[in-house]
Amino acid sequence: MKKIVSVFAMLIFFIFTSCDNSTAKKKLNLATIENEEILVEKYRISELTTIHQFIDITNKRWNKIERILEANDVSVDSIFIKQDTLFLRKASDNPIIYDLASIKFGYKIILLDPK
Repeated sequence: MKKIVSVFAMLIFFIFTSCDNSTAKKKLNLATIENEEILVEKYRISELTTIHQFIDITNKRWNKIERILEANDVSVDSIFIKQDTLFLRKASDNPIIYDLASIKFGYKIILLDPK
């Protein structure tokens, strides 16, 4: 009986700790690109059921970080900075994108076709 209770308690503990969003999640496959004003980070975070791709932009002057993209894994292949524009090249014709900003810190964000 004690074994059943302890297994049940460990199962409950695992469920509650795996759903906790307060802990920092490790950035997998981190890639960065930067210029004098901004730093752009592209990375993946593994959830329990899926892997999501994120792109964050950091304003170096204000030291402020904003998320510009959240998508399914491998939705964006590459990132380019040209003057005041960020170009995000899609990895496929129909990526699953949950959130995409159009402008951050004065930089326009343009999604390019994979071709």
